[in-house]
Amino acid sequence: MPEENNYHSFMYIGSSPATGIIVPQQVYEDRTPYQPDSLPVRFPGPLYLTDALNSHFPNNPQYEERPATSAPDRLRLKFRILWPAYAPWECNINVRERDSQAQPVPLWVLAHRVATEIRRFSQSAVPLLDSDWSFSKIAFDRLILHELRQVSSGSWQAVILYDAQ
Repeated sequence: MPEENNYHSFMYIGSSPATGIIVPQQVYEDRTPYQPDSLPVRFPGPLYLTDALNSHFPNNPQYEERPATSAPDRLRLKFRILWPAYAPWECNINVRERDSQAQPVPLWVLAHRVATEIRRFSQSAVPLLDSDWSFSKIAFDRLILHELRQVSSGSWQAVILYDAQ
């Protein structure tokens, strides 16, 4: 992504059927330059976070695909949230099966884990200032998980949309 683009935008989404307002998260920038080694992970949808939390996925074979989000020797990725008006937040998400083959988890499992962490963040974070993006002002059940983007080596951010209708 170009350095002058400090926020996630639709510019990099291409011909996506995405609907909603993109949550204006700043893009995490590591101090060391990196070259992305993974493509963005797109979620067929719209996939509401509440549906992902409740494991309600559309009957779509894409959710059985196993996207590569880390090197084969890395079991987790660092998930970052830079939600407007909140302090930066991060956690680790397991992205490989816990068996001898250590395959990447299916897309539906990844979506569920990401939604779980966003819910945990929304319930525990305290806003730094009054903002239209405060979780007290927006309904969690209107948030859509659109895609995951690699933002540094081993670190990913979710692109979240808000369905204001």
